[in-house]
Order: sequence, then structure tokens, then C-alpha cells
Amino acid sequence: SESLLFVFAAQLQNGEVESVQGRTYTEMEGKNITVSCSFTFTGRRMYFCKTDCSRDNILIETTDYRAQSGRYIIEFNRTGFATHVVYVSIMELKTSDSGRYRCALGRTGIRHNDFKIFVISGLDDGETMETFNRNEGENITVRCEFGYTGTKRFFCKGTCEGRNILVETTEDTDQRGRFSITYEERDIFSTDFLHVSITDLKPSDSGWYQCRSDETWTGTLYYDFYLVVTEESKSFSPSPSETIKLSEKPAAASGSS
Repeated sequence: SESLLFVFAAQLQNGEVESVQGRTYTEMEGKNITVSCSFTFTGRRMYFCKTDCSRDNILIETTDYRAQSGRYIIEFNRTGFATHVVYVSIMELKTSDSGRYRCALGRTGIRHNDFKIFVISGLDDGETMETFNRNEGENITVRCEFGYTGTKRFFCKGTCEGRNILVETTEDTDQRGRFSITYEERDIFSTDFLHVSITDLKPSDSGWYQCRSDETWTGTLYYDFYLVVTEESKSFSPSPSETIKLSEKPAAASGSS
């Protein structure tokens, strides 16, 4: 299975705590991901944590050069006189792995890098783009890709009108019940992402959905996709489903303004 490697560095200045607030990284469920955390000072003890390194959130704590606990791995590498790198990995990603993580170095773990991982639901065998199949009780996250996202973002069932609007926000992250939006701004050479999610899926969630961005440089943009949710007690032959990357369309085609 492929893995992604993301590198970001932290610098210690004037004896302050060494810390970097990293970006959000996206990977498909079932894949592996490796993040490289660089430090200007070292310590024997390494930590890999979810959210923060309070006792209940520590995934791995070790003084060895390499350690593994289940799907989690941490490794130490000295690349130069004053540069030390801690690699942290998660194998066979699940959508529930989405969240904020921390890699830390030192006796008290005060030198740390923070980053976020967003795990996207993957394509099953026989599935095609723009239609998604999921079972009742599961979660789903769809990544909508825009050349530029405007100041107002929507997640809707059907068209973005009235009660069809599930989430409407000007924030980077917002949630309304089981429905949420997360905006991922990337560099100037890359398209931006809107991640739209539904948790605890129900058969009544089946239908057309739209993620939409208003007030962009090119007007209103949107993506449509179809979701099929199968009741847990019933057998089902999967129809074409799940998209990871949807094509951008002008809003006028949707019939909404």
C-alpha cells in the first residue's frame, strides 16, 4: 500500500516551547500515511498522540529508535548535527482516524508538531465516480475540489434552497447535527477542497447532494453527487458508487442562484 510523506519543520527560539501548527493532510481510507516532524533539538523520549499528549491520548511513547503499537509507528532519524526527525505513521487508515495529531520529542514532550489528517472514504470494487454506496450506521466524507472557494460555503441535499440546506457557513469548519463542512486551503498552485461529511448514515439519507461555494472569482460553483444508504439488515448488490474528486460546474446549471 502506498504512503504519503509530508515534511514540516519546527524551530526553537529563545528557549521557548518548540511547536508547529501543521496543515490538514488528506488520504484515502485503507492507505498508509507517514508524517515527518523535524526538530532542532533532541531528546530520548518520543511521543505520537491524538489531539494532545495527555495520558489517555498517547498512541506510542518510547525511548527506542523505532516502536510500533497496532497500526501506529514512530521512528527517530538524525539527519544532521542539529536536525532530528521523528516519523509517525498510521497504517490502513480508517475514516475514524480523521482528526488532530501530535508528534513530540523530549523528556516532557514540550517540543511538538501538530497536524491534522482527513481520511476520505475510498472506492470499492466496481464503484464509479459521482455515486456513493454506504451501509446504514457508517460515516462518509466526500472531497469537493474547487479552483477557488468563496466566502460562503454550503452542503445541501438536492439544490441549495430553503430546508435543503444542511450546513451554510462562512467558517472553515462547521457542523449541524450529523452534517459538517471542513474547508482545506492549499497553496496557490493547487485547488482548494471542501470536505462534506455525514455521520451515522440512515436509509433516508439516500439521494442527491450538493457542495457549493458562493462569491468566488468565477461566481457560484458546485458539485453534485448521489448517495445510496443500504439498510443494515438487508443484503445488497452494490451499484456504482463513491467519488473522491468531483468535477466543478457553474451554478446556473443546477437551477439555483
